[in-house]
Amino acid sequence: MKEIMKKTAGAAGIATLLYAAWYCMRSSEEVGIAVSEAAERCWGTVIPSLYAMMIVSGLIVRSGITGCLPQFFGRIGRLLWGMDGEVFPVFLFSMLAGYPVGTKMLCAMYSEGRIDKHRAELFCGVCFGAGPAFISGCIAGQLYGSAAAGRTILLSTVIADVILAFAVSFISGRSGAPREERSKPRISGGMLTDCVLSGGRAMADICLMIIAFAAAAAVLDGVGAVSAAGNLVSSVSGMPGEVSEQLVRSFLDITAVSGLPKGNYALLPWISGLTAFGGVCVLFQTAAVSRGRLNMLPAVIMRAAAGALSFFVCRGLMPLTLDGEAVEAAAMIRGAAYKAENPVPSLLLGAMTLILLRETRRKER
Repeated sequence: MKEIMKKTAGAAGIATLLYAAWYCMRSSEEVGIAVSEAAERCWGTVIPSLYAMMIVSGLIVRSGITGCLPQFFGRIGRLLWGMDGEVFPVFLFSMLAGYPVGTKMLCAMYSEGRIDKHRAELFCGVCFGAGPAFISGCIAGQLYGSAAAGRTILLSTVIADVILAFAVSFISGRSGAPREERSKPRISGGMLTDCVLSGGRAMADICLMIIAFAAAAAVLDGVGAVSAAGNLVSSVSGMPGEVSEQLVRSFLDITAVSGLPKGNYALLPWISGLTAFGGVCVLFQTAAVSRGRLNMLPAVIMRAAAGALSFFVCRGLMPLTLDGEAVEAAAMIRGAAYKAENPVPSLLLGAMTLILLRETRRKER
């Protein structure tokens, strides 16, 4: 029976791939537009806003700064969330740095033997956050033009992560003893070069995943899967079909929330939940950053739980954080997402990283 199920699943997967290939050839224009927009988003938004953070996160881990946290904070992290003095700073930093940064830092620590695989996989599910820049500029700024809305989403996602980390501590354990030897921070030119190369590889993985996912999402949209899912959400939630369909697109790619109706505060808990979840595309990005070293299934389950938590936390916070806010503010919204006016700096940055990588490999040989 198991063998039959495996063969059936394999045949279904092959049939799906063949149909997707046929659709891409038949509707090459629609798929091409989606891929082009994804590539533009990478050069204009993702690389300028995330590349530097990838390099900084690598320096934080490699330099040993995480091990220099005062013992008082280390004890708090260990007692409440089962995190030792090195993981706790990663947890705090990842909630503000951007989605894939926490996973990259944990993968680096796992590769260096500073954390075991089981704990790294668990903490990947909680060291995860959109960051205030993305929430304020790409979500709240576009949809509400309100700093209060951005603070509500950020606070809801952070509280959800804190609650989730507390629950995970019962699985990961809280008994880890602090390190007796506290390493001294060290930064060198070679370390900076390695972090630049590592950040460049991570950004390449992320951008390639964004482009590939854009093609897959275009196929799903073209065959009517997104519309069918939107109708299902609409029948359950009672929301208009167009809004439900856009929420499904946001579930696939969090940046699609910009297409939701502006000034609708009734959607704020949904937006907060989707932001905490991250979207399917972001989860694929984090899997690309891990390069198969970690099992991402626990992280996916925990992000779904974080999304549900953030939804209800946001509903509870709205009467407090949005007191006095105008609900119908669509006409006043002038915010926009950050986007580089010229992609040339990003292209040059990518080219210089490739040159540095090639030169480093040549010297190693």
